[in-house]
Amino acid sequence: MLKNKKVFFLLLFLTLIFLLSGCNDNAKQNVVNHYLLLQGESETWSLTGYEVMLTPEKFKAGNGVLKMRYEENYLSEYFQFDTHAIINGEDVTVHSISAEYLNSENVGMDITEQHIMGMEMEKRLNANGNPITPKDINVIYMIVKWKDMNKGEYVEERIDLYNSQNKENAFLE
Repeated sequence: MLKNKKVFFLLLFLTLIFLLSGCNDNAKQNVVNHYLLLQGESETWSLTGYEVMLTPEKFKAGNGVLKMRYEENYLSEYFQFDTHAIINGEDVTVHSISAEYLNSENVGMDITEQHIMGMEMEKRLNANGNPITPKDINVIYMIVKWKDMNKGEYVEERIDLYNSQNKENAFLE
């Protein structure tokens, strides 16, 4: 009988240690990452597969493909895009790429399809000093600029990508 009590208490002790160690691990696993896959169009451009990821440490944006909608080969000496996010009412550039090119024959680069590389920013804090979450982001949009070589002037268009008021767009956790 004494032997059974020792075994019982030993099993009870090991069970309590196992349960308590499990509780400690659960407290450490409470990190949430947010992911958003975006697409949008303007009169000239179509953007697909653009990603935004929020972690407690970083804000990542990029990837995807930006294509001219009605052109197969379009040469320009200048191309730029800037992705903006309105975070807590402040317009912040979160991703930007530009290129200028003109060769000896005054011919530019083909800008009809741009494969966008990702970019990381340091974490941004909200008004409470915590890393931003989707609740802090109101709007995400992209401005595309290029030079129309035929007209000799710069053109700019906006592609709307995310609006917190639109229920179709949602961050995944």
